[in-house]
Amino acid sequence: QIEAGEGKRSPLPQWLSDRLDWQPFVDDVVRVVQRLPAPERARAAILAPSYGQAGALELLGRGHDLPQVYSGHNHYSFWGPPPDSVTTLVVVGFDRDMIRRYYDEVEFAGLHRCARCTPWSTTASSAWKRTTWPPRAAWPGVPS
Repeated sequence: QIEAGEGKRSPLPQWLSDRLDWQPFVDDVVRVVQRLPAPERARAAILAPSYGQAGALELLGRGHDLPQVYSGHNHYSFWGPPPDSVTTLVVVGFDRDMIRRYYDEVEFAGLHRCARCTPWSTTASSAWKRTTWPPRAAWPGVPS
């Protein structure tokens, strides 16, 4: 076990473990999006907690008809929150209890595991989120 920062332990150094398992992660999210009914998929977006996950979905998800990817992490936050027209979010990597504070419905849709990845990215749950109020109300720095 190697110290991976902030007291977290990893079987591999972070510089290596952060580079593993991106395609299987994207494939898992693609499966969740494909299960959405067409009307929901048409008004959907993906929300990722880190620029790494968001970037992997944008790059490796090309050709899979994924909805727009959003993240509040690093420079992704400059592009802002999903528009008010988004009613379904496929959310990856956030704690389910935290998500329930902001969304009317939370449906667990899958679990991605990576034994060799850093501990904070080994389980990225994908869930369908529907809200009756604009998702921008939960975005840091954006007035609701």
